[in-house]
Amino acid sequence: MEELEIIRRWNVLGIRLFLNTVEYRTAHFHSDWEMLWVLENPLQIITLQQSFRVEVGQVVLLTPNMPHEFRKVEGGCTFLCVQVSRELFPGIDNLVMEAQIVDEFMDTGAIKKWLLRCAFAYFRRERFYEMEVMGHVSRIFHDTFTAMPSHSVSMDEARSRDKRNARLLRLQKYVDENYMHKIRLADFAKEEGCTVSFLSHFVRDCLNQTFQEYVTSVRFNSACQQIAAGNTKMLDVCMESGFSDYRYFTKAFRQYCGMTPEQFAHSQNAQLREDALTRRSIHSMERFYTEEQSLRYLQKLSGHEN
Repeated sequence: MEELEIIRRWNVLGIRLFLNTVEYRTAHFHSDWEMLWVLENPLQIITLQQSFRVEVGQVVLLTPNMPHEFRKVEGGCTFLCVQVSRELFPGIDNLVMEAQIVDEFMDTGAIKKWLLRCAFAYFRRERFYEMEVMGHVSRIFHDTFTAMPSHSVSMDEARSRDKRNARLLRLQKYVDENYMHKIRLADFAKEEGCTVSFLSHFVRDCLNQTFQEYVTSVRFNSACQQIAAGNTKMLDVCMESGFSDYRYFTKAFRQYCGMTPEQFAHSQNAQLREDALTRRSIHSMERFYTEEQSLRYLQKLSGHEN
């Protein structure tokens, strides 16, 4: 899971902004508040025991340490992301949002204007830009938190959450190390000293899918990564991704992308494969924008917004 902590450089203490086009990112969590403004193509977000679709133009706020997964709906989803460290606003450190889509509770027109101004300041990095970014972020989060329902968690709840996330990391590490072979939840249960029934519910609660469905998604992503890397021998891809037979391999591709592996290989965008900013792994396929690309994109967006 370490590789999913994608943007490590802080331009402003406690605040990160970036543009991203994501195809998928499997379940992950981080310690920051995360706000997404969806700009192109809808996004499916899967969180604890729920799955919801975010339409173009909508704004989402995700609570720190809440496992969540991103999946494209129609094409790669482009969004502007603002990550804010919990340490920046200590007074909201123990808050949990009771909803995620900000547009359901307020008119986000002003929020989007402040996000644009914040992003321009962040990427241009002109004199005193840190104070401008901090001011916009404070206003954005103040108005969002004022409008949206939330509640405080107790110390016991926080410890339980941390214990849950630690177990989830161990589960994902176990799958990462074994998905290419026969894998059983019973073996992981033995390592954890838990019953299979308990862990089955745990996986369902954390990932909103069964253990086998999660393993299949990891195998599918591994196959996509190999195909993107130029492996055109589908039988080899099938075996190296851990699928038990070719029929199961083909079924997974039809389920996740509506086509056969061969059709998927032919449909791959060569330009995207060659893009140095596109990251592909069993956990993610996403394209990050440079500061220059981000400014060009936001300039066009600003013209449309105005």
